[in-house]
Amino acid sequence: MIKIPFTKEQKEALAANPFTLSVNDYQIRFTVEFKKYLIAEREKNGTPWKEIFRKAGYDPAILGKNRIDSIIKTIRKESVSEKGLHETAAKKNKKFRSKADSESNS
Repeated sequence: MIKIPFTKEQKEALAANPFTLSVNDYQIRFTVEFKKYLIAEREKNGTPWKEIFRKAGYDPAILGKNRIDSIIKTIRKESVSEKGLHETAAKKNKKFRSKADSESNS
């Protein structure tokens, strides 16, 4: 599978979403709140995955089908793991951290 990097504009748009923990050229990390929302929306309402992302303020076209499929798989696996839903520590690129994260560091 070919990895397609996010553009600078896409990273800025993704980072502005309060559900985004961090984003870099190839990855987006989500808050626990988003992960809970994603699972709850699907289980309670049967909402289509792309619509859940859209309702949470994400453009599915920016994320793409493969990335969305991978995100769903990862979150579902994490939800049934011993550790449960959690926020994975962001790696090196702190430049595009979420807006909420930036405000809490001020």
